[in-house]
Amino acid sequence: MGVLDGNIFEGMRIILPEHKDKMSKIEHESKKKKPSLTEDEMAEMQYTLSEALQQELAVRILIHGPDGSKIIEGIPFMKGTKLLIETETGNKELTVKHILKVDLV
Repeated sequence: MGVLDGNIFEGMRIILPEHKDKMSKIEHESKKKKPSLTEDEMAEMQYTLSEALQQELAVRILIHGPDGSKIIEGIPFMKGTKLLIETETGNKELTVKHILKVDLV
């Protein structure tokens, strides 16, 4: 409801500097944190990834990022010590510590 709809307080809304700081702090703290994985989940993920690397199989990888999780699909491969995935849009480097789940496609 806006000012024209009869809400006379709509135009008087302001944010004090101390409230703005508090709001940004809350927003920063509310960013999703990476869930912890059990040893079984990590072992299963490692087995699936190594199988996909050896047989050049397509995988679906769930990646944790600062804004939440995203899914990447493609064929993983190693280049030196780096883990990369070949997707439709090109090659992307993966950080192993951000991987949450690996499934064969």
